[in-house]
Amino acid sequence: MQHLAFGGKVSGQTFGTSAVHSQAVNLLRLEEQLSLAHLRLSVATIEHLGWKACVEEV
Repeated sequence: MQHLAFGGKVSGQTFGTSAVHSQAVNLLRLEEQLSLAHLRLSVATIEHLGWKACVEEV
């Protein structure tokens, strides 16, 4: 999960730092966040296609 990356970017990730606010993972909410991610992804179809094959399917 890329929860702490700005905008959830896959490439060119930048992570914020702050001397005032903690950016650590909240372990008390981790199970809830993983459960929500599981529910969102449980209906997703993930394919590994080249861009040409992907365009041909549309």
